[in-house]
Amino acid sequence: MAISMMRIGLLVALIAVLAWQTIASPIQARAPGVRYDNQVLARVTIPSTVGNPDGVRSSLVVEFRHTYGLDVWGVVDLADETRAIDVRLPTPDDLEAVKEAVAAVAPGGTVTIVNSNIQSDIDTEAQENEQALQIAGLVKRQTGVYDPATWFTAYHRFTDILGFFNSLASSYPSLVSVNASIGKSFQGRDLFQVRIGTRTNPSVKQVYIQGLIHAREWVAGSTVQYIAYKLASAYSNPADPDNAWAVRTLNATEFYIVPVVNPDGYEYSWTTDRLWRKNRRRAVTTSSAVGVDLNRNYPKGWGADPNGASTTPSAQDYKGPSPLSEPESRVITSNFVNTLRSAILSIDYHSYSQLILRPPGYNYAIPAAQVTKLKAAGDAGAAAIAARSGRTYTSQTALQLYPATGTAVDYAWDESVNAQVTKDRTNGRVYSYTIELRPSSSDTATGFVLPPSQIVATGEENWAGFKAILDYVRSNII
Repeated sequence: MAISMMRIGLLVALIAVLAWQTIASPIQARAPGVRYDNQVLARVTIPSTVGNPDGVRSSLVVEFRHTYGLDVWGVVDLADETRAIDVRLPTPDDLEAVKEAVAAVAPGGTVTIVNSNIQSDIDTEAQENEQALQIAGLVKRQTGVYDPATWFTAYHRFTDILGFFNSLASSYPSLVSVNASIGKSFQGRDLFQVRIGTRTNPSVKQVYIQGLIHAREWVAGSTVQYIAYKLASAYSNPADPDNAWAVRTLNATEFYIVPVVNPDGYEYSWTTDRLWRKNRRRAVTTSSAVGVDLNRNYPKGWGADPNGASTTPSAQDYKGPSPLSEPESRVITSNFVNTLRSAILSIDYHSYSQLILRPPGYNYAIPAAQVTKLKAAGDAGAAAIAARSGRTYTSQTALQLYPATGTAVDYAWDESVNAQVTKDRTNGRVYSYTIELRPSSSDTATGFVLPPSQIVATGEENWAGFKAILDYVRSNII
């Protein structure tokens, strides 16, 4: 039964209680120290009539980020195959600079304001989320457990996410376990890992999932939580429509999940800056800028393409002073090679733009037979999502968007890494994907600030996509 249909009577009663409480004590929206009042989200379009529109878009992304220091939010394809870029513009001068850049390389291109006040969406999300959190908190106090019927109506802080997974392990003790610390973040928070498996088959294949490497992409964390919950609950409930799939899959597969790769940045996105992306370490003493983009700090391809990441510490995609310079990326990569022995699939969840991205993320060769299989698995996931919700997720290589180096998707595909995590077979490879979640190209005005009311729908469609990808991978192991 879908989460949205569970315990309706309880929810109605709780909403009534919350409404009464709200009258007596009005909810105050979270007010981070960093605000985005009157900053706009602009959409740049590159018409298909422009020669090599993908190349033009890629070059504009690099120019916006590395020349103008702008925050590129999304890279999308519109329904008419027009290429587009969503970029946050703090000032009118930034808007004029973007218009000039577009006019120079994309005749007929446009720059349109799709959100005239980003802060308004942040404030609305905060209030909606706070209302949902009050309901979820009331359920937790009354029942002593994290109830999925209310949990997935809101985004949650780091310690509560850990609590949710500990509760999941308590509910399904023979299936779910939590390693409370696989290592520490820069600020001393424990990165934790969840294992879901039956422990009845020593020759199981392994799947790795992670989320929230970019702090502001809250729905990525919720989707990882949702998939973990579905794996455990579907396996354990014979009445669940996915029970047969879950039993068959979990009897032959175990899952390792790192729900929050970047806990310091994630907490900072709650307390101070909703749109914070990076970790919280000041990486070089010659700059006052804080933070490294952990998804540019992996060793695979680090520095291989000057356009693949920034060398400027204040940039959103700053790659760090060296590969694995950050404690979080060292923890994640060490855990990957030391935990996995029969890996077949790795997924790194992000938002946004509704994309299923596969290697390569920068220019390197992949054998044709492997290209075919990587594409087929991604295509299967996109088709399953479309069948489930009608949403279009585009399956393509990461490089088709723009070059990106030092990323998780290329690291998990790296041949030398794969040799360490596929010890059950010779020359084994790990299917690797970055999945970009909602919103889509048609409703990106909210960007990273996706309303919590869309958490369940995003989780449901990606549960369908995840199952389809895994089914293909299990039938076509490399």
